[in-house]
Order: sequence, then C-alpha cells, then structure tokens
Amino acid sequence: ADCFAAVADVAAAAGVAYCVEPLSRAQTACINTIEEAAALVTAIGSPALRTMLDCSSAGVTEVEPIPDLIRHWLPTGLIGHVHFNDPNRRGPGDGALDFVPILNALRECRYAGNAAIEPFVYEPDGPACAARAIRYIRGIERTRQ
Repeated sequence: ADCFAAVADVAAAAGVAYCVEPLSRAQTACINTIEEAAALVTAIGSPALRTMLDCSSAGVTEVEPIPDLIRHWLPTGLIGHVHFNDPNRRGPGDGALDFVPILNALRECRYAGNAAIEPFVYEPDGPACAARAIRYIRGIERTRQ
C-alpha cells in the first residue's frame, strides 16, 4: 500500500491516473480481483490511483461474469481503463470470450474512458493480430448502432 500511495503522489503531480491492474493467479499472488484492487485504491484515497479491468485475467479469476463486474464496479468511478483480450491470451475475437455482452455493459454504464487491445500471442504477426482484433470490436460496435 505504501508503494502504491507513493505512485499515486507522483501520478497526481504529473496530472495522470495510475491504474492498479488485477492479474490472474497464474501471473501473480497478489491483487487478483477488482475487489482487491478497489479496496487498495479506496484505502489510499487518491484520485490519481484507480483500478482497471483486464478481460483475460478477469475471465479466469473473477467469479462474476465480466459484464456483471462492469455493472458493479464502473459506477463506483474506480475503473480507469479496460484491456480487451481473451483468457487464451489472444486478442478479442480469437477465443471463446464473447465481447458483445462486455461492450453492451460498457455502453449501458456509459463508459467514456479508454480501452486497449492487449493480446500476448501475435499470430501470424503483430499488425495482423491488431487488425483482426480491431475489426472484431468495430464489427460489434457497428451492429449495435
């Protein structure tokens, strides 16, 4: 907590927000859920410290489905960023995770922040992986308009 509080002070001085990212238990032994990250952020109490949603980690660690997590945590103001990725470590659309309900929940909760596509498997290469993921997300967005 002391380290994150110090980071929050530096982030505040720089005019940015630092997001504590809950990761799966396979990646770390601490801060595995949004609830754990939110408790830390709340305890520190700095507007420059927030948490985020990583769909890959949430998909394997959280008990609640991701759209329910969004509906629960987004209204708290503690979510500052979203990573679109599949639990299989690929980009959205390259695995079993359905992003339609995720994007619907973000829209329903009026999320206006940034989201990033964050795969860890780049096949056949990075640009092709990025283009495929972007097309998938944009395709969902177009069907909802």
